[in-house]
Amino acid sequence: MNSLSQYKYPKVNVVVLNWNAWETTERCLESIRILNYTNYEITIVDNGSQIKAPFCFKQKYLNCGIHQLEENLGYTGGNNAGIKSALSRHADLVLILNNDAVIEDPDMLNKLVACFLAFPQVGIVGPRLREYSPKGVLIGDGYAISRSLQLLISVARRRFFGTPLRENDFHQETVEEIGCKTDAISVPLVSGSVMLISKRVFDQIGFLDEQLFMYDDETDFCLRASEAGFKIMYVQNTSVVRVTCIAEEMPAYRAYLQGRNRFLLARKRKTWLQSATFAFIHLLSSLRITVILLKHKRWKEVTSMASGLRDGVVGHWGITPKLRGLLASGVTTSF
Repeated sequence: MNSLSQYKYPKVNVVVLNWNAWETTERCLESIRILNYTNYEITIVDNGSQIKAPFCFKQKYLNCGIHQLEENLGYTGGNNAGIKSALSRHADLVLILNNDAVIEDPDMLNKLVACFLAFPQVGIVGPRLREYSPKGVLIGDGYAISRSLQLLISVARRRFFGTPLRENDFHQETVEEIGCKTDAISVPLVSGSVMLISKRVFDQIGFLDEQLFMYDDETDFCLRASEAGFKIMYVQNTSVVRVTCIAEEMPAYRAYLQGRNRFLLARKRKTWLQSATFAFIHLLSSLRITVILLKHKRWKEVTSMASGLRDGVVGHWGITPKLRGLLASGVTTSF
């Protein structure tokens, strides 16, 4: 029996992470106001910003609280602080929402919540994510999973030499709950930019892995949830928009984390075959990105990628001296 079935409108807490980007965060908050869903609160986590929150925020967004951190704990640490605050306020569901994401559909939250009400085994739900480059070019439209990650997830989900998950194996569900129609399919993971998570998931598997700092954290979290028996769903008939960088424009800190973090994902898998396959495909993916960076003469990013690969092999996680230096020299206003 789904514990949420006793509620028509479960309590949702929307966690928005900010770092020195209050204007971007306010645009995100304005888009939240269009939602038709009524039983929600907002938790803004200020991730050690040098610029403090405008005083008007507390007056303008009455159902909004600001959780102040003294230092930048990254996407994982910052969101974990927000999640814990949300759960302490008795949230049934937590919506992690990037501060650079914009909600377009007033019924988005209704459609996501409907999956939890209809299916007891659902633990994580995400909407369609439309990603644009800074130049306005559409570079992604779906549930944000690359071909390499699809293969990695398939290997991680199978036991020994079982049949891996293929995209055409996904089962589509259509449900009507709380006054809206939801078209959803089962997927191996959804984007961490916007994902609605049941309290039961946190109770069972814990929080985002802070060793990752940021990037690939949603892959790890979704894998852990799936391995614990939770279903992950992607709602096709609602969307969120955000702007993101393409490979040749990635900042140095991201190149470092791109090189490092998937080694941790490999180490956390259950069998040596899964771990070895993760590491091998990650190295191929890193080589492809390195070639792109070299083609565009992004020397700092190439050396940062190499540093990430080195730290991933030896097992240096969290905020390493190299990462701290890259963050200090770069501009990081969203995660």
